[in-house]
Amino acid sequence: MTGHARALDLAGAAPAFRLDADEARELAAHLRACTECARTAARMRTDASAIGAIDPAVSPRLHDRLQEVAVSAPRSGPQALGIVLALVLLAAGVVGASIGVGAIVAPRMAVAPSPALAAEPGDVVAWSTDVAQLRAGSFGVEANGRVFDAPAGADVTSDPGNLESWTLETRWRDAGVEQAMTLYFAADETHWWVPELWVRDGSADGPGTKAAWVTFKDVVARTPLGQPFRGDIDLVATAATGPVKVHLGDVRIAVHPNDPINEPIGGTRKVLVENGVPAINGDPFGRGGPLRCSGILQMTPQAA
Repeated sequence: MTGHARALDLAGAAPAFRLDADEARELAAHLRACTECARTAARMRTDASAIGAIDPAVSPRLHDRLQEVAVSAPRSGPQALGIVLALVLLAAGVVGASIGVGAIVAPRMAVAPSPALAAEPGDVVAWSTDVAQLRAGSFGVEANGRVFDAPAGADVTSDPGNLESWTLETRWRDAGVEQAMTLYFAADETHWWVPELWVRDGSADGPGTKAAWVTFKDVVARTPLGQPFRGDIDLVATAATGPVKVHLGDVRIAVHPNDPINEPIGGTRKVLVENGVPAINGDPFGRGGPLRCSGILQMTPQAA
């Protein structure tokens, strides 16, 4: 189990520094098990979103200083959370100064979403949140020698995350055994995809215990932003309980990713559609941007 301090360190770093796959899974597992840390992480995201939405102009001198600090090794070795908090305080100061001199606040442009999925005859699954939709004509999870059919009255939620990472999570019980399915989404400037899908291994759960997760990789290939995926998904893996199979027939998936909630100070990552093609404007990490070759996006949060 990840420690509470470690989880909050990762949660605090995530908006500004991309977590690697192991860190993202570690954080997600802890937040599912710890209600208090989940609440704290949600408050962090809310605060970061509020600051990011103001999007003030930053003086070139301050911009250069932040860039210098971001790519330099700290002398005293602060944790990633401390770095993020320092940046948040600097952002708050810039916000106050900008408002004081009547700075103009630029509106944020949302990522072009996929169209809403219409119901079709024969649909047995219809899951929907603000950031993702899934409908399927057939459904089944086979694990531990039993078949979990399409869940009725399942609990459907999402971690809204940002453009780089968000989820669609479903939990239900079948004959006293918990089953769950989590789809992890990711996107870049032009495409979205499903890098991982998780289900439980079908073992019985009880007080203080949970069935183990089984992970499937590369579930949905890169799909253009603004377009839904349609097809069949059939996955097979081996767990401690034996073979695990996932079937989603005639599945349609549409995504509505959030704008990134904590852009680098001095530039907002805006995704818009020009002549039907998503494009990036104002991204300091994009081609020609001042932070393009800083290398910070390839570092772990701790190294950054």
